[in-house]
Amino acid sequence: MSITRLLSSILIAVVAAIALYAGVFFAKKQFYAEQPPQDAIQLALKDYLGNEQPHEQWQGKVLLINFWATWCAPCREEMPMLADFQDRYREQGLQILGVAIDDPEPVQRFADTMDINYPLLISDDTTPDLMYKYNEVGAIPFTLITDRSGVVVDKKLGVFTSEELKSMIEPLLN
Repeated sequence: MSITRLLSSILIAVVAAIALYAGVFFAKKQFYAEQPPQDAIQLALKDYLGNEQPHEQWQGKVLLINFWATWCAPCREEMPMLADFQDRYREQGLQILGVAIDDPEPVQRFADTMDINYPLLISDDTTPDLMYKYNEVGAIPFTLITDRSGVVVDKKLGVFTSEELKSMIEPLLN
């Protein structure tokens, strides 16, 4: 075998090895980039009509998760403002989720009388653990705000003012 052929074979082998390594490296990087952080909230509940609402549909969005109930007057008081924020910031990536600590029937009756433009989900066995992780009191209304990777970055017990909510979410949307 000539030196030229040997060098050509070695060069081809080196290029192939580099290409293989690069392919594996970038495939791994892409796989891990698509995985949510370990402390990200993975909220998958049913809506008040019984339809599964998988968390994947909200990936990459800033989430405002509002825990509420139909019998909670302060909860109902802030819902029109939340609906306004959903309209105002939807295009920038905000998704509001209402998690009712309630049964589906009263939530459906409530939804039929209100103009709510965001999903109203029904709590399940996982909801109390999530809520108490961030809210030891367990009172409502209670709200979690996550960044686009699903990690909780802020929380609020009680009713928001418009300015307070604006100052919490706008930095996450930019």
